[in-house]
Amino acid sequence: MASKPGIYLRGGAKDDFNDPGHEIGDRELVIATDTMELGTSNGFFIPGGKVRNVYFAQTPAERQEITSSEPVVIDGLSLNITPEFQNSSFIVTATVLGTFTYTSSLLVYLNGANIASHDSNNVYQGSLVTTYHGNNTTNNMYSYNLQAMISPQTTQPITIDIRALSHWGTSTYTTYINDRAGNDMRCVSSMVVYEVLS
Repeated sequence: MASKPGIYLRGGAKDDFNDPGHEIGDRELVIATDTMELGTSNGFFIPGGKVRNVYFAQTPAERQEITSSEPVVIDGLSLNITPEFQNSSFIVTATVLGTFTYTSSLLVYLNGANIASHDSNNVYQGSLVTTYHGNNTTNNMYSYNLQAMISPQTTQPITIDIRALSHWGTSTYTTYINDRAGNDMRCVSSMVVYEVLS
């Protein structure tokens, strides 16, 4: 973790390397700012919790119709990201608008796999948002938010996307994203992903 900004010897007073009478010995020369630290023995550090990058995705202003018993990627809510660090984590936030017909769920996927696996959800296991409106009307409009954190532990490219479905038991329902069946309430959904250091 970074210490006070400046150039100093670890274990000694700030700037005491400028003292010609001071022996460095086995101490470490450190260059530090508010957000990073470069040391001669332990390498480069960036404190955890700092936002390194922000990514944004938005759907087109088009209605998407989803009728599936499996989660479907919401058009435009997919990001391809190359993590800056091995210990990067990603805070995923999204606002999705649509009919959320009868029983519906929103999920976050990483590289084609659901990030959650909890059960006891008859819409879909691992759902992060599940809604129930008591009927299968497709002319109401709703807005839902979701949040999640992903720690892929890689510097290889990753894909994060948001998926939706309306399903219950053996029945599948049509849900609309960004509009309703009447096709007269057009809007957009979006996602923001923050890359932070764990």
